[in-house]
Amino acid sequence: MPELLGALIRRWRLLLVAVLLGVAAASALTALQPSVYRATSQVFVSVRENSDAIDRSLGQTFLQSRIKSYARVVSSPLVLDDVIDELDLDQDAADLASRIHTRVPPYTVLLEIAVDDEDPARAAEIADAVAARFSTVVSDIEQARTEQDSPVQAELARPAVVPEERISPIPAYNLSLGLLLGLIVGTLVVGVRERIDTRVATDDDIAEATDLPTLAVIPEARTDYQVPLLGLDHADPVWAEGYRRLRTNLSYSASEGHLRRIAICSPLGDEGRTLTAVNLALSYADAGFRPVLVDADLRGSAVARTLGLVHDVGLSDVLAGLLPLTEVVQRHGGLDVVAGGPTVPNPSEILGSGRFQRLVRELLDTYDVVILDTPPLLSVTDAAVVSTCVDATVLLARAEITTRMQLKRALTALCRVDAVVAGAVLNRSDVTVSSGYRYEYTASTKRRRSRS
Repeated sequence: MPELLGALIRRWRLLLVAVLLGVAAASALTALQPSVYRATSQVFVSVRENSDAIDRSLGQTFLQSRIKSYARVVSSPLVLDDVIDELDLDQDAADLASRIHTRVPPYTVLLEIAVDDEDPARAAEIADAVAARFSTVVSDIEQARTEQDSPVQAELARPAVVPEERISPIPAYNLSLGLLLGLIVGTLVVGVRERIDTRVATDDDIAEATDLPTLAVIPEARTDYQVPLLGLDHADPVWAEGYRRLRTNLSYSASEGHLRRIAICSPLGDEGRTLTAVNLALSYADAGFRPVLVDADLRGSAVARTLGLVHDVGLSDVLAGLLPLTEVVQRHGGLDVVAGGPTVPNPSEILGSGRFQRLVRELLDTYDVVILDTPPLLSVTDAAVVSTCVDATVLLARAEITTRMQLKRALTALCRVDAVVAGAVLNRSDVTVSSGYRYEYTASTKRRRSRS
């Protein structure tokens, strides 16, 4: 039940669509249904005073035992054929019978005859005509049975009144039923989708797939900037808090001191890996550290383009011995950046070389933290190679995009090279801001709280 409730919260849009469709269908059905009115007449059945066929002391018992049989006579052709002829109705006895309802109130000899019709006046007219004809038919039946005057008489006790309110359709009932059916169908659809949809949506999904702790949940950035970066004016505070939480959790995940060399990896592209690396580095800079961001994606470097820096000189030039490190370091605010540089034909071999490992170690002489952006884990081996020369690797998953199987395969690729995986990050989660000091992210069944 908690899992289903969490799924309904995460997929509330799907549930809402099902409810709206149910209500819309009920509204359409109500509009298309013809209005039906019900008129009711009441017949009193009694024993004639001068009847010798029935013992007067047993008359009441006799009538109560037979009146249910009389109720069946109301819908018989014996009654309805004459009513149809009398009122010139355009229907047969079977059709008319389907719109007639009889009821015998308990412990009485009263027979209620209700008729449904789209015309309220006609409903009352038919009800009275049926009652009158029924009285005649009952007398004829009892007279034929006893071969004497009928001992039973049926009289109209209460004529039908033209109804003012319809009995069908009832908008409130139909809309309530549509709402209920929408909720049921929506819940079933969400439950089935949860079974077949393997995309990661919560930190629980990450833990189930990898057993990794979730270091941070990064929500969608609510900003007018095309590239959301920490330090920009009007930055979304909830979004920015996600990166500060990531930085803090990385600091506490180290057994001694801070993790100083950190690689950001993800199973596939378009999961926000580069932006996460950039904003994590900016978060370290905001906290008073001196970070350097290295673009280790030598196949399709994106760090320089994200920050608006020169991208055609960088790491590949240094590793090829064409330029010293000091000539490729660029500055962005309080952050030093080493771009990827020109693409090379053999990036895995270059990143696995001793020269690259020495370069990463040498950066620690100047900087407090070295953060490396890497290519997708499942596409090439570059990220796994880079993970062998850092203190920890962070595995990134994009909410509602990355699947559990992709996360498992990415973690397997890191484990094969004995990489140290600090944890996972759930990126671009759906977040609802509750107040200035508390927030909850709706892509998870858990609530996170932040107090200043």
